[in-house]
Amino acid sequence: METLAKEEYTGKVNFYIVNAAADRVLIDSLNIKGVPSFLFYKNGQLFDKLSGNHLKKDHIRDKTDEMLSS
Repeated sequence: METLAKEEYTGKVNFYIVNAAADRVLIDSLNIKGVPSFLFYKNGQLFDKLSGNHLKKDHIRDKTDEMLSS
């Protein structure tokens, strides 16, 4: 994720990391059931969500590009 944030989406997208074990209230409020999870917000609204150990960088890149082009 750090590579995507720094090399491909600088100035276009903000990436944030949340420690799921340390912030259970936030995790519960976002209805996150598994880690890793990626929540995509556009204009303050949830655009989409990806989660699971099977995620690859390409999945995140594709969803980010879809969000930016919508």
